[in-house]
Amino acid sequence: MTHMPATPSPLALAKAKGMVAVLNTNGIITKASHQLLQFLTVDEEELTGQFFTHLAIADEREKAAGFCNDVLAGIPVFGYLALQPIDAQKKVVNLTMVPLITDGIISGAYCFLKDVTETVVNNKKNHDSEQRLSAIFNTALEWVQLLLPDGNLLDINPAGLELLEIADKKLLAGKPFLPFVHAEDQPQFVQMHQQVCSGKKASLQYRVHNSRHQTLWVETNAVPLTDKYGKIYATLSVTRDISQKKRAEINLHLSEQKFRSLVHNGSDLTFVIDENAFVRYVTPAVQHIAGYEPEYLLGKQAISFLHADDIKLVFAELQK
Repeated sequence: MTHMPATPSPLALAKAKGMVAVLNTNGIITKASHQLLQFLTVDEEELTGQFFTHLAIADEREKAAGFCNDVLAGIPVFGYLALQPIDAQKKVVNLTMVPLITDGIISGAYCFLKDVTETVVNNKKNHDSEQRLSAIFNTALEWVQLLLPDGNLLDINPAGLELLEIADKKLLAGKPFLPFVHAEDQPQFVQMHQQVCSGKKASLQYRVHNSRHQTLWVETNAVPLTDKYGKIYATLSVTRDISQKKRAEINLHLSEQKFRSLVHNGSDLTFVIDENAFVRYVTPAVQHIAGYEPEYLLGKQAISFLHADDIKLVFAELQK
């Protein structure tokens, strides 16, 4: 034997504080609460006599008809429905429909509606925002990753996986990121991560190892991510490969060192003077050639050490 669910008393409609409607067995609205009339911006004469399905927007009328069929067959309904009030924007309601039973026979249905438009709109905005962020995250040319406060990896984009030469981010998810950082740079990396976890922005140049144990120079800019309560739950970092730039800097530094060593230790006398002819550098050879200590000449005007007959000639050469 099938037991029909208990239904609200007919007095429920009059006492209802929310939006309530009563349908007959044809799905036609016979009664409506004052709150529902206000919500739909209609009076009772306009609403009663209408099919409940006509309240739904065109795209959801088939769904509304399915709800009516179920409840009039004795099956309670719980769901969402988009309505189109007169002279108002589309509204979304949380809908509960239960059979109305008279003398053991289904004689209609009670409909209880709750406006959830704002919640649905906010959820959609959040979803759209998440979709946009996901698209940016997955298509960014630079390495983007999320680290938990404990240093474990929460997420990493394809560009990061490519630099680390990891086939699938599932191999990294939930695991410490620190082992990828060069041992000599790990203290600085930990300091940067702690700084970001305290709510500050930070950046760092450091070395990482990929899965083939190759060393890459990278530059990271990181910011904290907070939840709706303001609590930091992760750090977001954007990292770019600067290996080529770093190699060029190192090679330039080595070349400068080599050049300076050759000049400094050479037998030729070499001066570096500024635009006002003050000596800024002189090779040690000056001591053997001119008898001056190099430190004595620094900061003095070069012309003070030239023969009077040669000053014009030297300046003419310098101006070329």
